[in-house]
Amino acid sequence: MNDTKQILEKLKKFKVKQNDTNWLFVLLILFLAVNIYFSQNISNIFFGLVNGDKKSTTQFLQKIKNTPDFNKRLVFFETIYGPSIKDEVFSQEIKMEMTIKQLEQMLSKNPQSRDILYALYQLYTAKGDQLTASSYLQRAKTVDPMIK
Repeated sequence: MNDTKQILEKLKKFKVKQNDTNWLFVLLILFLAVNIYFSQNISNIFFGLVNGDKKSTTQFLQKIKNTPDFNKRLVFFETIYGPSIKDEVFSQEIKMEMTIKQLEQMLSKNPQSRDILYALYQLYTAKGDQLTASSYLQRAKTVDPMIK
């Protein structure tokens, strides 16, 4: 009981200015608004992972492909879904490699095809191989100087 009286005495001595309470109120409202916003905008991928959806797992792995944690997560999900998950995660890269091989075969039959050269330039650029991409662009410009 004595402790309660001491606390009440200290609270009476502590005076809060009206401006300070307004500032705290605005800060509290801002915090609550941000908290509500982020709690309602959880990615559907999360719910798919929780529910064991393979498509959501594939999307998740594709999004974290360039992180250091990717290989560990891939191995974990391979134990759940089998090795086919790896093919699904890398499906875009596999499709791009197949397209590149097809275009290079077509290019061997027609080495002056501006469209094939430019398509290879675009694919290698998307792949991140700037050196090969620039060589295909230079070859395409040789065939058609109007290419930029």
